[in-house]
Amino acid sequence: MKGLFVKDLLIIRTQLKTILMICLCGVAMSFAFDSSIVAGYLGIIGTMLAIGTIGYDEFDNGFSFLFTLPAVRRTYVREKYLFCLLTAVISVCAGFAISLVLSLVTPNPVSLSDLLLTGLSMLMVGMLFIAFMIPVRVKYNAEKSRTFMYILYAAILVTVFGGGKILSLIGVDFSQSVAKLDSMNPYVILVIIAAIVIAVVLISERIAERIITKKEF
Repeated sequence: MKGLFVKDLLIIRTQLKTILMICLCGVAMSFAFDSSIVAGYLGIIGTMLAIGTIGYDEFDNGFSFLFTLPAVRRTYVREKYLFCLLTAVISVCAGFAISLVLSLVTPNPVSLSDLLLTGLSMLMVGMLFIAFMIPVRVKYNAEKSRTFMYILYAAILVTVFGGGKILSLIGVDFSQSVAKLDSMNPYVILVIIAAIVIAVVLISERIAERIITKKEF
């Protein structure tokens, strides 16, 4: 697994200029909106870059060569999940640190608790993105995976914008539910969500293992 980690780190290192430009864009966005956006922005971009290493692995029949080496397929999947999760954590922490510094120098500072909640929330989003995309990328090529990603974005938009309308049509008072959530400790809610997200990631990892063990390269 160590060799696979080194391989992915070297792939990421080839994109240092892109990563630097992404960080500068995040800093610029913080002046237009607020400093907390950097933590979420870098977290999502970092996660996407990590998942993108699968594309480098499959390029030019790379999987066929990779699995002739002493790399068990299940080990490859586990390494990919660990690498993506660690990249997400590091990206969010880097974004949090940049947001904290920017919050001290911008005219509209953001509280430390808001920055922390934003960072942790975006980490959960990144983990869900990993849980969905890795099995898809292992099973399908880049073109089909991109289609699934668009479907995911569309599903999120429908859920966000259409969910409240659907609940109101079936007689559910969404405003009362939101009021009850507001009365709860946000960190308690975050812990509950984190437990659900971790369970989803574990299930996703098992699915990806089954896919890659049955796939022919």
